[in-house]
Amino acid sequence: MKTRDPPPPVHVHVPETTPVHVHMRRSPSRTPQNRTKDAQLRADGGRPKVRTPWIPPGRLSCRRDVDSYKCQRSRAERGVGRQRDDEEEEEREEESTNLSVLLREQESRRHLQKSDSRGQPRDTDVLLRALVETEIDGVAVANQLSGLKDTIDSLAKDKRLSKLHAASLGRQQESLLEKIEMFDVTNRSLRELLREWSEHEVQRRNQSGEEANVDHPRPTARCVLCPQRESLVWWEQKDALKERLTDREAENIRLSAKLASMENEASMLAARLDFEKDTVKTTEELSRVLRSTRGHLESELSRTEEEKVHLAAQIQVCERRKYDDRFILSH
Repeated sequence: MKTRDPPPPVHVHVPETTPVHVHMRRSPSRTPQNRTKDAQLRADGGRPKVRTPWIPPGRLSCRRDVDSYKCQRSRAERGVGRQRDDEEEEEREEESTNLSVLLREQESRRHLQKSDSRGQPRDTDVLLRALVETEIDGVAVANQLSGLKDTIDSLAKDKRLSKLHAASLGRQQESLLEKIEMFDVTNRSLRELLREWSEHEVQRRNQSGEEANVDHPRPTARCVLCPQRESLVWWEQKDALKERLTDREAENIRLSAKLASMENEASMLAARLDFEKDTVKTTEELSRVLRSTRGHLESELSRTEEEKVHLAAQIQVCERRKYDDRFILSH
């Protein structure tokens, strides 16, 4: 007689929030295969299954709900904390990469500056070109200031600030500020070029002097005079450049003061125009009031004239009646 095969195991997927109540029925007769399996498990040290006490479904569902809520909350908190940590790590990595890039750029600039300073010396043509650019910027600023002065003079003559004049004044002021800024930039770059050139010339003179001392320990009078002549020429050029630079700086200060005076004059003109607008508005209101009072007085005068004519007619009628009565009484 064939033995019955045990039923296949049941595998059920149920969400955590759904209460589950299961009844299990065990077969009374155990097959030898099951007995051998139990014996093997007990020999291996496995503990026999103990029947758990029966718990009502409602209480189990509440416990499962609370446990599931706690698990979900802890998972959410862990996920948020992990996400925040990841974001902070990403920000730190980005900052470190940016810092490393900036440091590399600074190092490359320093190397380039060092290589330029160690290379060939700055030529005087570069400095002269920078001086010419500075002079051109100064002339442009002066021309712009003269144009602004002409515009302000025309506004003072007209005493009316139209939209066209206001727009032209704003454009001229913006262009003037831009040109002054360009002049400042070129002036600053020129000063830096002069400083670098002077430092490089000093280094070159020192190096040339050291080489001359090493190669020729006993120089002659002619060899001594050549570096002195070069140094004199270099000092003369440096003095000339410094003088021109001081002239340009003085011109810049003068133009800045002129611009400030022009701005003050423009603000005064704007205030005067506002005052004149207010006076024109008050005169218009007064003229309107005077027109209304004049109309009222004219209407009153016409009414009094009509009353006067009516009274004159009544007086004439009364006199005629009086004359008639006298004539009747006399006859």
